[in-house]
Amino acid sequence: MSNLHVLETLPGIISQLVSDLAETVGCAWAIVVSRVGTNLLPLYTYGEESRVNAGLANLSAQLQGEIPAGPEAAGILCPVQFEGENLAVIALGPRNSGEPYTPDDRGLVAGLAAHISSLMANDRLASTVARSIGRLREARAELETARQVQRRFLPGRLNPVRGLDYYGACREAGDVGSDFFDFVAPDRSSLLLSVGDVSTRSIPSAIIMAGLQASLRAFGLRGRGRVSSLVRDLNRMVCDLSPDDFYATMFYARIDAMRRKMQYVNAGHEPPLLIRNKEQVAVELETTGTVLGLSSRTSYRERSLSLEPGDLLVAVSEERGAPRQRVLDVIRSHPHASSSTLANHLIQEVDAVVVVRFLGAAALQVVLAPPQQKLLAHVALAG
Repeated sequence: MSNLHVLETLPGIISQLVSDLAETVGCAWAIVVSRVGTNLLPLYTYGEESRVNAGLANLSAQLQGEIPAGPEAAGILCPVQFEGENLAVIALGPRNSGEPYTPDDRGLVAGLAAHISSLMANDRLASTVARSIGRLREARAELETARQVQRRFLPGRLNPVRGLDYYGACREAGDVGSDFFDFVAPDRSSLLLSVGDVSTRSIPSAIIMAGLQASLRAFGLRGRGRVSSLVRDLNRMVCDLSPDDFYATMFYARIDAMRRKMQYVNAGHEPPLLIRNKEQVAVELETTGTVLGLSSRTSYRERSLSLEPGDLLVAVSEERGAPRQRVLDVIRSHPHASSSTLANHLIQEVDAVVVVRFLGAAALQVVLAPPQQKLLAHVALAG
């Protein structure tokens, strides 16, 4: 196989291998370069663009044995050889932890370089690996598309509701997430809210979840029928459209701030907490029906509660296993916090959280959801 063919095939082979290596050792950036004449040709880069560029600026000096300037010097340099010559070099930047690389880390990089060299020695195998990595890239692109769809269905800017201070947060997952929440304000004195979790993290589940949220919004805005009837209709839709192994838990509630009432259905979700302001007790809002998607004949019970100023509703998805007592401790350690402050503390413990405080009076605030890390929404309006 000619060196030109090697250079054409090499990027496809190394991209996945080096990105996995970089994540394993926790480096700030990784670069694989080949020399063309007197210039360095980057075959693959990993990390933030600014740090990669700084690393590239130092790399030429390092390859010539000079001491580089600045903090973005490569911590490991390892050649990739083919037919007795150095075809490329793997360079890893400093570790995110600030700690030096260990002998085991260096051995891992050397082993990877040797593995790439052996793959390139076999033309047929190299082409097969390159095709496999190409399919993996396509799958990752599909996952990113699914994540973007999910982001669009999480609330950004919300309409104000008199007498309520509310906020929602969902921690982004490494792949497609399984948690969701939503707010719909059909008028200036009522709020529809939902929080839930789907059974699997997959692209089909993400599509179904997006449809579920869209249907919830449509059902909620369509009229003021019973909450139990809305969830029943939603369950039938999920049963009709989803595969056999799909189901979703969901807590759904309608809060009427003017009448100081909350109606809710809990379809197999982790029981939300209603913290009563006067008694300072936490009431668990237990399940009133099974999860969505198991049977189209399932019925759901609706429950109604009165609200008093200062009452606090907290609904979470606890997929990461935060104990219920830990959630209660966070709530009790911030008794007078706004919904946004409390949710920001709770999202460190859970995957999704919805916080609603019944005020009677509050200052008008509208906060836009930032696009990175956490997806947030916050509204409060004077009654």
